[in-house]
Amino acid sequence: MKNLFLTLMLCGSVFAANTLSVASITDDGAGNVTISLDYMFEDEVGGFQLDLLTDGVVTLTGAAGGDASAAWAVSTNASGTILGFSFSGTTMDPGSGHFLDVTGTYDVANAGTDVAVSAVEDCSVGASSCNDDGDTRMVFSSPGGDALESSFITACWVVGNSEICDAN
Repeated sequence: MKNLFLTLMLCGSVFAANTLSVASITDDGAGNVTISLDYMFEDEVGGFQLDLLTDGVVTLTGAAGGDASAAWAVSTNASGTILGFSFSGTTMDPGSGHFLDVTGTYDVANAGTDVAVSAVEDCSVGASSCNDDGDTRMVFSSPGGDALESSFITACWVVGNSEICDAN
């Protein structure tokens, strides 16, 4: 499983123009976690939608901070969807930095479990719907609303502490 994480990390960083990654995880051990995301954009980005996947362990409670919150209105729901957009057309320029801090809660009975933290775009071009049960989104849009090439570098987190799992 850990080799899969390494492979996904390598592939995501090689092929995608606009990438998110887990910079750090702050876990208080009492069921509260903050996942800090960083970005590297080759394109100007006009907004995003992503489903933060945590093997069903984390219930999102919010998202704030970082350059995404400075550029856009950011909202979340308990199922893990995070949206960022601007009615006035504000964008993020190409570059890199701190993207967003995502907060959530988890059942402390999961302490010690290795959890994959990721986001995947699984909606194929021409699909009639991308919001069916089981569909997940990881999409950045251009200022004109077109989908941009994007990826998320999967991380492994040990629930109950702030460790990022060893990928070796």
